[in-house]
Amino acid sequence: QFLYFIANEMNSKVKDASLAFVRKATQLELRSCEVGVRLPSEYEPWDPLGQQWVFRRDFVRERLPTLNDIAIDGDVDDELESFVVSCLKQPIPNWKQKLLNFLYKNNNVHFYDAQVYVGEPRLYMTSKQEWNSSLVKYPLAQTVLDIGSGKGDLISSYRENFNRIICMETSRAMCKALRKEGYESHRTAKVQFEEGMTIPEIDIVFCLNTIDRCNNPKDMLSSIRKVISPGTPVVISVPLPYYHLDFLDQTSLSGMELEGDNTFESSAEAVARKLLERHGFRPTALYRYPYISSGPRDFPLSQTLDTAVFFCDTLF
Repeated sequence: QFLYFIANEMNSKVKDASLAFVRKATQLELRSCEVGVRLPSEYEPWDPLGQQWVFRRDFVRERLPTLNDIAIDGDVDDELESFVVSCLKQPIPNWKQKLLNFLYKNNNVHFYDAQVYVGEPRLYMTSKQEWNSSLVKYPLAQTVLDIGSGKGDLISSYRENFNRIICMETSRAMCKALRKEGYESHRTAKVQFEEGMTIPEIDIVFCLNTIDRCNNPKDMLSSIRKVISPGTPVVISVPLPYYHLDFLDQTSLSGMELEGDNTFESSAEAVARKLLERHGFRPTALYRYPYISSGPRDFPLSQTLDTAVFFCDTLF
């Protein structure tokens, strides 16, 4: 109800409150939210008492027996706050949301194509500042392979760090949108280049929030290894834990016994041990980023998930 009040009644008092809400969760808040299964994320991101949004950027260290040394705490920065404020002030118009809902139900329109046609929702995961900090260890990387690029929302925050970004997408509309934004885009259902094409030397691979949506994560990881050289760094992210809304009808990861005990940290441990390391990707850094989607007036943040971002060395 507080959220609806802020979204619908943008008077000066509410506006002042809404601009000061973004902060890290306290341990007390986190403990109060860890009982039982909560959708869509591990904890409740909206704090009605404080009238503020809560985003968890650090880790419960005792739940990371093998990843504790590489887990890097983050914080809330200006870009995250600006995105959330923009969602509150400029939610998806009702007519666009109705059009989205109509297209989603149309079997002749791909789910992700619909988002391109309507231009909504907007997605946010990582700020430019955070990418600059985490990518500083790869100063010579110039050419990127981005797998499952969507319409470019997640790429835009790191694009200035590289000279060439090669995108792979299954959606025709998204490929068109990517080209419009100046990205090199290839429409393919697999991680492969067109026959006859000179395969470029890839310096770094991004696979952001894709392995939880593909039909076979193991095959995808194996395919990545086929188009890169030994030692090429790979950045892989996946929303955790697995009981978030997008995952209710996806079984590609849940069938691999990766769920852990339904906490972010144990799920990250399971992904690292049972998926990444078994397929030749050794995590060297782990970050916890928010994964946010804009929404309509009644629910201006329609998705508030946490994403585990693994920086990995490729082992051959």
